[in-house]
Amino acid sequence: MAADHPEVREEIIRIEETLEVYAQLHRGSPPPGTLQPVLERTGSSVTPPGGSNSSWWRLAAVFLGLMTLTTSWLWLRERQQFQELAADYSAQVLVCDSVQQQQEKLFAEASFLRNPGTRSVVMAGTEKAPDAEAIVFYNPALGRACLSVSALPPPPSGKQYQLWALIGGQPVDMGVFDLPVTVGQFQDIPFVAGAEAFAVTLEDLGGKPTPNLEALTVIGLVG
Repeated sequence: MAADHPEVREEIIRIEETLEVYAQLHRGSPPPGTLQPVLERTGSSVTPPGGSNSSWWRLAAVFLGLMTLTTSWLWLRERQQFQELAADYSAQVLVCDSVQQQQEKLFAEASFLRNPGTRSVVMAGTEKAPDAEAIVFYNPALGRACLSVSALPPPPSGKQYQLWALIGGQPVDMGVFDLPVTVGQFQDIPFVAGAEAFAVTLEDLGGKPTPNLEALTVIGLVG
């Protein structure tokens, strides 16, 4: 343990130095008959030389040192195990929080879709992209709208998709968006009251104030 853990090695050195000081300060002879019962219990008949008690103190110092070292090692092991358990617990808490957030989001989306006032506006592909499709979920009563991309080709470099609402025949910018990582994933979009249709065009990065109708990708009427 001392070879692998510097803190254990430092603790051993500190214990040895402390015990040596302790032994030097308490060099008086122990009470008569103190050592003999201990030696008899260990099966030894050795008796300290007369007038010398250094061996007895060294034996006591070694015993105390071993006890202290064992206690320190056990404490270090318990602390390491506690830290590992605490780290594992924290990781599990983060996973549970993430799962809970995902569930709450799914429940909110399901509740929005089931709401009687939610309309699904399917935007079908144009001649530029006949297989393209995206859906706007539109609820005037809740004042909320969401976009779900079913199939849109990846935009070329330097280009970005832009969503529009048509009100009175005039396009209203609803912002640019990127393709989701998961097909069909919901994206909250700005709510525009009185929308008659929704459309998506392919514009330069950052979008344009007016749509490029030649780059019209999908369009759908609000039923």
